[in-house]
Amino acid sequence: MIKRAVISILTAILLVGGIVMSAGTVQGLIKKVPGVETNELKTWLSSPGDQVIVDVRTDSEREIDKLDFDGVVHIPLQELPDRIEELAGYRYQTIVVVCPEGSRSRQAVRWLRKAGYDAVFLRGGLNGFNEEQAL
Repeated sequence: MIKRAVISILTAILLVGGIVMSAGTVQGLIKKVPGVETNELKTWLSSPGDQVIVDVRTDSEREIDKLDFDGVVHIPLQELPDRIEELAGYRYQTIVVVCPEGSRSRQAVRWLRKAGYDAVFLRGGLNGFNEEQAL
């Protein structure tokens, strides 16, 4: 009910602003990208299962802050569309995509899900994860 109201309001705002979009297009713009919280990732890391971590940071970012997780797959975001098939072996696992703040990993999740993968991003990114670890 609330979601339908939000879509209606956004559609009306866009129409008033002279931008014509269907309700379906507006709904697509606000569609949520699935994510996991840091505590959920911690649980997964303590008992590995059917998930893999994909790091979409640049090489230079990885040099500054190395991940302490086993089996991390590194594919920088800008290379992901051309290298997505490298993840074919993980098609039946949950892919947790990470980056510093979550914005690039959100984009990677959109691409991966469109290609048929079960992918989620780490809410708050690695910065949030590291902050919570320090507590």
